[in-house]
Amino acid sequence: MIATPDTTHPAWKQWNTDLAVLEADARERDLVVIGLAGSDAGHVGPDALTRQAAQTLRADLQLDPGAFSVVLIGKDGGVKVRAGETMRLTDIFARIDTMPMRRQEMRRQERQNKP
Repeated sequence: MIATPDTTHPAWKQWNTDLAVLEADARERDLVVIGLAGSDAGHVGPDALTRQAAQTLRADLQLDPGAFSVVLIGKDGGVKVRAGETMRLTDIFARIDTMPMRRQEMRRQERQNKP
């Protein structure tokens, strides 16, 4: 989850650039990025949330509409990381790669790739 006060925020622009460059790496980790821009805007992207859903999500995660925030939610639904604009996509990848489910996936992939 990426939340930004507006789509001109430099960290928002950097995340979008990083996502475009590292799309395959994000897909490999089953990463789904939900972007919330503005205080009452819905999800920014092709799978848009309703305005009400976006507001509920902001409230549930206690996201400040005036601050840039990164929240990593695990496959179990728990919050794994909360950070500000200094958190990069590669930092999220590193955190994901330490999680038990991801480690199992990596071992499975390793076994499948062995001749």
